[in-house]
Amino acid sequence: MEGSEPARLPIRSPEALGEAIARRRIEVDLTQDELAEAIGVSRRYVYNIESGEPNLYARRLFDSLRELGLRIELVPDAAGRRHQARARRSQIAARGESDGP
Repeated sequence: MEGSEPARLPIRSPEALGEAIARRRIEVDLTQDELAEAIGVSRRYVYNIESGEPNLYARRLFDSLRELGLRIELVPDAAGRRHQARARRSQIAARGESDGP
């Protein structure tokens, strides 16, 4: 529904964060390689993030949040919209249509 508040996604672990990142990357029609290039890391690094690869920092961060009764919520941001146009163009191209006059 337009105008409604975006869905909030509670994140309680590195694995949940990785899953959310992977889902969003797919929604905005980016490959792991494209995301890696956009943020200046290797594809393997993106894979590790999306897999919820545990590291000491992430584990302690989520342990601290739990202990303090806090959680992280992801909310889609307008900045991600630049990729929505790309996804639309890809869909149009796949159907062999034109996006304009």
